Amino acid sequence: MLDFLPAFDVTYEDAILLAASLIIGMLISWLLSKPRIGRLYDHIEELEDSITSKEKKMKDLNKTLKEQENSLKELNAELNQREDTIKNLDDQLQERNNDFSALKQEMADLDNRTRQIISERDSQIEKLTNAIKSRDVKIDHLNKRLQEQETKLDDLNAQLSQRDEVIQDLNSQIHEQNQKLITRAEEAETREVELGKKLKEKENELATLQERTLRMQDDLTNIAGIGQKISSVLRYAGIDTFEKLAAADIDSIREILEAENPSLLRLIDPSTWPEQARIAADGDWEALSNLQNNIKSKRA
Repeated sequence: MLDFLPAFDVTYEDAILLAASLIIGMLISWLLSKPRIGRLYDHIEELEDSITSKEKKMKDLNKTLKEQENSLKELNAELNQREDTIKNLDDQLQERNNDFSALKQEMADLDNRTRQIISERDSQIEKLTNAIKSRDVKIDHLNKRLQEQETKLDDLNAQLSQRDEVIQDLNSQIHEQNQKLITRAEEAETREVELGKKLKEKENELATLQERTLRMQDDLTNIAGIGQKISSVLRYAGIDTFEKLAAADIDSIREILEAENPSLLRLIDPSTWPEQARIAADGDWEALSNLQNNIKSKRA
């Protein structure tokens, strides 16, 4: 077993000592490293506990991750739903825009129709003016007829008085005729009452016509330079009486005409309209006629 030792020139005792020294060294080394090994075992146990804790945390994290994935799926579904809702809202907005465009077109059509109605009303007013003038002629004719009837009534009353005198003289002979004349007198009184009522009705009609005539005095076409079209434009802007036109500012009138048609200002000069309207509002038609003649002569 120790045949190799002679090659190193070592004796058997030396070999035993060497082996004993090795064993003792190993034992000492083991004794010295035992605390360190214990600490290593403790560290290994700590690592195992840490690994166990981390595995538990990993399980919890995986569970949380799955929950978050599910939440993310739900959020994606809700996002898709909201995208559909937004798309529906966009469609509704487009429909509202289309409805608004249609409503805007309807408003434009209504405005055109309103202007047309105003023009038609102005034509109707002109016809009514002519009708009122015709009524005035008829009222004059009726007044003449009424005067004729009153004259006839006076004649009838005179005749009745004469007949009363004859009746008094011939009372005993013509008693029956007297009754007839009394009856005729009652009828005449009834007729007189009826004629009075008709006269009162005619007076009311005359008052109504006078009131209409006063309203017609605010016909803006009486102002030189204002025709039916310009009258409609001013009335549409709120200037529908002589007083309002008299109080209107020239620049405001020009703005109204320019808004209606810019070419109107090249054809029309509204600078004298407030002055004419002020005279018309006072009812001084003669002064208005004189002023208009002066305006025409200056322009000529």
